[in-house]
Amino acid sequence: LYTKVFPVGAGAITNDVAIGLRTSVDIAEKVKRKYGYAVASDVPETNKVDLSLIDIHEEGIVPTKHVSEIIQDRTEEIFRLVQNELRKIKYDSLLPAGVILTGGGAKLSGIEDLAKSYFRLPVNIGKPHSLGGLTEKVYDPSYSAAIGLLLYSFEEKESKGGSKRVSTIYGKLKEIFKIFLP
Repeated sequence: LYTKVFPVGAGAITNDVAIGLRTSVDIAEKVKRKYGYAVASDVPETNKVDLSLIDIHEEGIVPTKHVSEIIQDRTEEIFRLVQNELRKIKYDSLLPAGVILTGGGAKLSGIEDLAKSYFRLPVNIGKPHSLGGLTEKVYDPSYSAAIGLLLYSFEEKESKGGSKRVSTIYGKLKEIFKIFLP
């Protein structure tokens, strides 16, 4: 029905955490994944992150609530972009199936709860499924866009009569993916 690409995502959240904690992006990513939560009000004031346990070159103890506040602020900003776009095309109240979150950021703890309260719609995490011959490793929200684009391309080629060529390409892609998977 409609496609829009926003130039922000979970990487922007990581960058904000890095700035907020005055640390590297690598450390911020680890903190976000292990201790981050998308709804700051759900995080106890007493929970702390010892950065030296993540990397021996880091020092300091950071409240996880502070990390979650950073995450929630940026996540709500991303949701606001989506909501404004939905309003612009007059679909903000016409999503009976709700919102599907994909990408690596969809794995962030608490993001479903935040999205439900923000959009006031049902929320699900989208991830690839029913892909014959591929291992469980690709059944992850991080791969949704890439696999979705590949499948869309294959369907387009098949509908234009290129089924033999498409199956050859598909077979080659499966072999390429197998190189990266155990």
